[in-house]
Amino acid sequence: MDLPLISVIIPTHNRPHLLPVAVQSVLAQTYPHVEVIIIDDGSQPALDAATLPVDARVRVWRQETAHGAAAARNLGMQQAHGEFFAFLDDDDYYFPHKLQVQLNYLLAHPEIDMVFSRVEYHYGNGQKECYENSYDGWFNNFINLNTIHTNSSLFRRRIFPRLQFDERLSKYDDMHFYLSASLSCQIAYLSDIVAVWNMDNRPDQLTHKGHYCRNYHNFRLVCEHFETQVDPYPILRRVFYKKLLVYSVLCLKWLTSVRLLFKLLGYGQLHRTD
Repeated sequence: MDLPLISVIIPTHNRPHLLPVAVQSVLAQTYPHVEVIIIDDGSQPALDAATLPVDARVRVWRQETAHGAAAARNLGMQQAHGEFFAFLDDDDYYFPHKLQVQLNYLLAHPEIDMVFSRVEYHYGNGQKECYENSYDGWFNNFINLNTIHTNSSLFRRRIFPRLQFDERLSKYDDMHFYLSASLSCQIAYLSDIVAVWNMDNRPDQLTHKGHYCRNYHNFRLVCEHFETQVDPYPILRRVFYKKLLVYSVLCLKWLTSVRLLFKLLGYGQLHRTD
């Protein structure tokens, strides 16, 4: 029986010193039938393929202009040949068993569209942590503002192109993707630790804490998209609009902050004017 191909999509931008570790972690998987699709999202200078591990399973695509991780991941899915898709950030890496464990589960459960597992958090001070996780349907995933890390999932090709990343988002595109998946896909959770997420808060990381106004605009788009799901439930309103309220205050958007207080109480709609 032919082994199913897994396409691992790695978007990258100006991180040639970190990318080879990510790529090698895919090539070193205990499951061998993989392709690595690297999307160079407008790096300056352009990514030099000679710096990458030499392997026929590695393919590089370049966007001359940086369009963001969401667009890069969408392009990667368009170019992928695999029956199964996975993502990896260019500054992180997989543990060797990641793909095999998750593929075994999906092959044994054809009704499941996506599986995800735990990641190990690595901080700049050398500290490491790994949290327990769970999955109990879309509602609890919304309460937790998404529990599925981008590095931790494996899913079937059949959910694409129905499910794609929102290219308007320069942050929270992964949250948007997996919240959408929880509304439309059958998802399972495995407790294995499968990948590392480096959390050293470098300024080039999308999770860097200094980008409050960008965070506000991106999270506002997420709130607008899921307004229909969020508004009927007081607990979801508190989760979503409290977070947006914090960002609006940090960005000195006082009128918006007042509106969000009303949203927390269940009144009004989000205005798209700021």
